Amino acid sequence: MSTAIATYSARVVKILDRYVSSQILTTLIWTVCMLSLMLVVANAMRQLLELLMTHGLPWSYILSFIGDLLPFSMIYSIPWGVLLAVLLVSIFASPSRATAP
Repeated sequence: MSTAIATYSARVVKILDRYVSSQILTTLIWTVCMLSLMLVVANAMRQLLELLMTHGLPWSYILSFIGDLLPFSMIYSIPWGVLLAVLLVSIFASPSRATAP
């Protein structure tokens, strides 16, 4: 009888682990993408807007410049994304704890 309970408990824990990790990973991916987009666009527009308006740069130059800025933005967006993902998942999970028996 106790092995059946232990097996059931292990299965429930695996399901919960999968659910929580999937929630954190999806939130992490969204936050990292949004933060990177904001950082890259802000830096690119600040530096390229003048050159684009006055000299008419080709799109290949602009895209390569944005690609060069992407690793720089990941330095900041990955830690912020992890923090936001964990905080958002814990905030959205808190009302369900009040209804648990």
